[in-house]
Amino acid sequence: MKLLCLGDSLTYGFDVRPDQSWTALVSAKSHIHIDNEGQCGDTTMGMVYRLHQFDLGRYDAFFIMGGSNDILLDGDLAEICQNIRNIVTTFKAQGKPVYLGIPPLTTMESAMYGWQNARDVEKHNDQLRQYRQWLLSYGKETGCHIIDFYEVLFNAKRRTGRNLYADGVHPNAEGYAVLRLHDNDLAVCGSLVGHAVLKDGIAVQPGAGTDTGIGVVKKVLHADGLIKITQHQCVQSGCLDQCFHMYTLLFANRYRRSDGYTSAKG
Repeated sequence: MKLLCLGDSLTYGFDVRPDQSWTALVSAKSHIHIDNEGQCGDTTMGMVYRLHQFDLGRYDAFFIMGGSNDILLDGDLAEICQNIRNIVTTFKAQGKPVYLGIPPLTTMESAMYGWQNARDVEKHNDQLRQYRQWLLSYGKETGCHIIDFYEVLFNAKRRTGRNLYADGVHPNAEGYAVLRLHDNDLAVCGSLVGHAVLKDGIAVQPGAGTDTGIGVVKKVLHADGLIKITQHQCVQSGCLDQCFHMYTLLFANRYRRSDGYTSAKG
């Protein structure tokens, strides 16, 4: 699988070694080749302008996360959302999966590093919260796969009490590792595309041809600890080529890459 990641410094992996960014960690632990097109300081409008630089047909899936810089620069939330719509629409036109990232909150420490004034931290975090709600709604509306970095970093910090930020805006190495663990759904889902579906709720088998089982995975959705195939290319006699039967694969935490992406029922 070849994935294009478009974003700002949070996607780039600012303030850590290249091998410690969440994109590098995901790529190292999966069969996903990631082109990291995160650009430090970029805004959503800048990402719209950069779209023409890429040969989108080369990719199997797309990831987009932006908006933090816009908000820190007091950009208009409606314009940010419209820019994301334009990017997602362009990606969706390729007929490939789109992953929509939700950026995390900032902390008061960010004022010490000059990213924003101390008096603006809560205002900007309120806007990030509003933005998150819109992204969740828009992602559901458009069928994007949501990668909620906001939630996972917030919950990990609350659970462990550890500082997961390098400067109040960007995660430190431990924080990026937390994001990579959350991104396991991206790694799993991406790796399943093209595999054969043997039976509802039983297994996914890599390398099987279209004459094996009941179909070939075309699109997957991670939700509630399950991997759900929402679209497959069916090979059953008399069935439409692109039907939308639902198949649920019961692996989640029992999923073992070393087993060749095979899961037992239950």
